[in-house]
Amino acid sequence: MSDKFFVGLDLTGVEDNGRQRPISRVTLLLDDENSVTAGDGTGAELAADCPHATQAMADAILAQVRGCQYQMFSADDAALDPAAELGDGVTAGGVYSVISRLSDDGSGYTGIAAPGESELEDEYPSCGPMTQEFNRKFSRTNSRITKTAEQIRLEVSNEIRGLSSSIEIQLDGITQRVEDNEARLSQTLRVAADGVTITNSQGSTLTIDGGQIDASKINTEQLDASRIHAEELNLSGKITFGDLAPDAQGSITNAQSTANSALNQASAASGIANSAANTVSGWTYKGTTYIDGSMLKTGTVRASSLQGGNVMLLNELGEPSGSIELGGAISSGYAVDIFSYAAMRLTANYGDLYLTANNNYIWIRGDAVAVNTPFISRNVSSLGTSYYRWSDVYANNAVIQTSDLTLKKDVSYGLNDYDALFDALKPMSFVFTDGESGRRHLGMGAQDVELAMEQAGISSMDFAGFIKSERPEGGGHDYALRYGEFIPLCIEQIQRLKARVEELERRSL
Repeated sequence: MSDKFFVGLDLTGVEDNGRQRPISRVTLLLDDENSVTAGDGTGAELAADCPHATQAMADAILAQVRGCQYQMFSADDAALDPAAELGDGVTAGGVYSVISRLSDDGSGYTGIAAPGESELEDEYPSCGPMTQEFNRKFSRTNSRITKTAEQIRLEVSNEIRGLSSSIEIQLDGITQRVEDNEARLSQTLRVAADGVTITNSQGSTLTIDGGQIDASKINTEQLDASRIHAEELNLSGKITFGDLAPDAQGSITNAQSTANSALNQASAASGIANSAANTVSGWTYKGTTYIDGSMLKTGTVRASSLQGGNVMLLNELGEPSGSIELGGAISSGYAVDIFSYAAMRLTANYGDLYLTANNNYIWIRGDAVAVNTPFISRNVSSLGTSYYRWSDVYANNAVIQTSDLTLKKDVSYGLNDYDALFDALKPMSFVFTDGESGRRHLGMGAQDVELAMEQAGISSMDFAGFIKSERPEGGGHDYALRYGEFIPLCIEQIQRLKARVEELERRSL
């Protein structure tokens, strides 16, 4: 069923009944309770029974039919090829769709149609999707509600699974029942004004009457009371155990004596504890200090020496905000760790602040920060950033840069490729807009160098003297230059000029 036929206008009448929503979901039904689904519910759903379906099958079918729309139409007395059958495509009166219904009265002119979903049950031997869905739901669960003057009954049952449950509401009480016929299990709950009764399928009952629990009709070989909890349990009368040997009964009696002795000892221990509590209460000064075996609470502690492994720092609400802890260290057996859950401030209001380790120190005073040892970096960080810059750097000697040839690769002598860049450079004099001295400086503009690089066809990967960095908060770039990168250009040009002057002087002789 994959042929296509053309009828055109060779018919007596045609009606375009519109299109259904595009297919957006495919559901393959494994059985009455299980299915695999692909897609979403934004459009129409394509459903079919397939006991051997997989998720991959549903995904593959959805990939083929997603977005397809079912075109509904009907045409009368169409000159259709006799070989056509249900499922073939047809074009009739300018409408293209699938043949879902054929009606032939023997005249040679057939009535054809693609009906809506509500008519599918009449067109195919099997039931349509609406009936299939109804049958599936009907086979799962039946429900009944009955109402009389004496009672209201609600029942839900599934004959296939053998499950049922019901609620009966009568004037004198409410009865709830759940049954599993296959497992032969049931539970019945009866709630009435005189009490509550629970009955299982074996007839055992548990009754709650006026706050009392009557378990006299519970028959069991083993009673698990591990989950029974009571704030207070009062037992009255005589407790007997049937079918016990005399020695077992004697053991129970001895255990009872031991329990009574333990109760007496506990009472004595309680008296000692109360006496200790009275003693501790003498250490408590109302509104000032509290002392017990694990805590001392007070406003201020003054001592010539404090010993301990952990000092917790509290904020104004009494919540932990930091700590001073004694922990291990690499260089020695113990070290003091000062830890803060937020920001930390070390303040010296009257004097300098020193951070000292092994005779080396960082000295912070009112106008400077000094160190008495080389201030180093482990080759992983910069001094300042393109946005947070140092204003001036003072030094006795010029900056020393790494220039070891063994640390360089892809070395190329001769800078002829940079002649155009050198010629396009624009040296200038200027005054800094945020400067305070008003003095004129000599240099170049990074934007001018960027333009010269574009004109010379040189990228920022080919010339590290140009720096363009994104600002940390966004909204633009910061420009800078490494003037040291321009020195080799100047040396190259000077060497060439020197060689040319020497050549001209040699020729003039």
